[in-house]
Amino acid sequence: MNIIDTHQTNNQLAPNHWHEWVVNSAVDPKLTALNVRSLSGSEVYEYLLYALSQTARRNDGRLRDGYLRRSRRVGCMVG
Repeated sequence: MNIIDTHQTNNQLAPNHWHEWVVNSAVDPKLTALNVRSLSGSEVYEYLLYALSQTARRNDGRLRDGYLRRSRRVGCMVG
């Protein structure tokens, strides 16, 4: 299976990201297909904030201010 065939079976990765990982960085196509995913919009926050510990949240479930400030910077890069 060549690089293009592998990319066609990986719908989680945008073509430009695939090119960056596999062509520019010489990462194995199978390894890339299994471990890399393109994110956009609110997905970015979901992946970054999902694994935070309970101490990252206040009693009402809201994220603590420090995490919200860091997330704002991510929004500038993503948006």
